[in-house]
Amino acid sequence: RRSAVQDERVAAIERGLANIRSRTAVVANAPGVASSATRLVEAFGTLEDETLTEEQAAEVQSAFDAIVDSDDLAARFTAVGLAPPTELTPLDSSSEYLLYHYVIAPDDDERSALADPGDGSEYSEVHAELHADLRAITDAALLDRMMLIRLDDSRVVYSTDKGLDVGASLQNQSIGERSLADALEERLLQVPSGQSIVLDFTPYVARFGEPVMFTAAVIRDGQAPVAVLVGEIPVSALNDVMNVGGAWELIGLEETGETYVVGSDGRLRSDVRGWIEAPEGYLDDLGDADEAAAIR
Repeated sequence: RRSAVQDERVAAIERGLANIRSRTAVVANAPGVASSATRLVEAFGTLEDETLTEEQAAEVQSAFDAIVDSDDLAARFTAVGLAPPTELTPLDSSSEYLLYHYVIAPDDDERSALADPGDGSEYSEVHAELHADLRAITDAALLDRMMLIRLDDSRVVYSTDKGLDVGASLQNQSIGERSLADALEERLLQVPSGQSIVLDFTPYVARFGEPVMFTAAVIRDGQAPVAVLVGEIPVSALNDVMNVGGAWELIGLEETGETYVVGSDGRLRSDVRGWIEAPEGYLDDLGDADEAAAIR
């Protein structure tokens, strides 16, 4: 009985990952996405001449300092044996400009829907025209967030839900995501049109060290690659596959059984039943203050 449940959960994960890869490839090949990506890449290049006031630049740097000073960031990186960044700064004036107008200045409840911050830039003109449609495509594909990455330097030229990685380069060891950059450099461009890849969970600095799984596909205009589409997959997506929303008995786990995913490094990739049912009690039972602090 236990073996049958295990086999079914393994099959469910395989189906779930195949579904994620399929949805990502569909978005990358959706009508209008290639032209939208091309226009946003070109518009991003026009930001080199845009500048902020000293006060605006200070606000952007303050947001980066808040990440470095966050207890969550340090705990999440330390929990998986990684050293958290000790200093963060915007990559250049283009990144700084986008961060201020699309992340820092807007209110939290306005940020994701913001189409035009009213700064008068060519980038914002293009963004205003394309943002709603790109968000709708992303939502329909059930992706948590979608980013567009410039090919020549792995810069994040656009995201549907703006974070502190806007304008950053994936190659940047501090704010960027190395596994994505490595995949782009080493194998992503060789992935055939209509296919995508999924990358393992990793702590992501721009999300204050929260573990994020990425899925990626090349956007092509005909046969010519124009950008990379990256989607974020939260831990909750894997939990849903493994735990069926807590309906344990429905999948044969009865009152105490559980299934969870462990990576090749021996670390959990999905939440365990004890944490889902009673988080505080589970942490108390760990008996490891540092590990409990990382989870909290």
